[in-house]
Amino acid sequence: MPVWRWPSRDRTAWRKACEPCDPFNPQIGRASVWKQSTRANYQLGYGRWLAWWERNGDLDHHARPGERATQERLRAFLASLRADGLAPYTQAGHLMGLSRVLSAMDPTGDYGWITTASLRLHVQARPVTDVTERLRDVREVFKLGLDMMWEAQNGRFRSSHQNATLFRDGLIMAFVVLRPLRNANFSAIRIGEHLRRRGEAWWLSFPEGEMKAGRPFECPFPDELSDALEHYIEVHRRTLLEGKGKESENSGALWISRGSRGHLSSADIRVRIQKATKEEFGRAINPHDFRHLLATTVATDNPVGVTDTPTMLGHVDLESSEEYYNKAKQADAAMRYQETTVAAIRGRGRRSPARAYPKLRLSSEGLNQGNLSFDDQ
Repeated sequence: MPVWRWPSRDRTAWRKACEPCDPFNPQIGRASVWKQSTRANYQLGYGRWLAWWERNGDLDHHARPGERATQERLRAFLASLRADGLAPYTQAGHLMGLSRVLSAMDPTGDYGWITTASLRLHVQARPVTDVTERLRDVREVFKLGLDMMWEAQNGRFRSSHQNATLFRDGLIMAFVVLRPLRNANFSAIRIGEHLRRRGEAWWLSFPEGEMKAGRPFECPFPDELSDALEHYIEVHRRTLLEGKGKESENSGALWISRGSRGHLSSADIRVRIQKATKEEFGRAINPHDFRHLLATTVATDNPVGVTDTPTMLGHVDLESSEEYYNKAKQADAAMRYQETTVAAIRGRGRRSPARAYPKLRLSSEGLNQGNLSFDDQ
């Protein structure tokens, strides 16, 4: 149920919860400290809760938000989530979101029992599907990205926009293998803001407000793909920006959409990755799966470096006094993971014979050295 259809009392309570915090009124602004994406997700979840009430013909437009949350009703709501086929972890997330929204909208009530119930569900939950069934060898996925960029550089029978799209998707594929960021951060990369040049190298950085763990994240862009990145920015990104106007060009978005919208959303990137991996491997790989791929590769090929995995994924909780130490540790972890991945790619053979790339060249020697380079031709 969209917000404009919520009962008036609920709409007013949600608006107050999202207003800036008032130091003299603790009833206002309780949701303002949440990330925008968190508020959006919780808003959708609360809308689902209200829609369920309406479908059952019991939605009281005059009741306080917290008055509706009885154990009997929550049991019935949970049963409806199960009937709709929602995964156990998703069910637990809905209950946790409901507890937090009610606490923000109607803080006079006690909703700790809902939080406790959601935590119990989370502990008991098991994944519906085994992610290991979708994972592929890191060499195969990385090579797929390189193949896509090579095809884009040699696509005689495709338009410039088709080649630009294929090169972009190939760069995304190879990039996400070496830097498996969360999809929301990956899609939000902006040149000059998250992606900047420092001397001869490119660096990625995200402020704490944009990271799920609430800590700033910083690491170098993979050296192996720096030439491909610059070629994409100078050639294919410009092609994709044609006809989109100054607003799209000035936004700085790295991943440009071929369609009317200026940039690729996280959903767009997920679809592109799933499509390419489905066509190549017969089973789609999700962007989040690359984070599992990172942990699996490091644990298998470099067990000593397994302690780098939480840092590279942004999971380590360090004190603010260690801010600069943490940044250095993230950079070191990124470089060690890259070395492990490249060593794995070159150390155990390849899925297909090496080719001589006219523009984006990947020769046998170049692959063994882990280098991508451009010819002057």
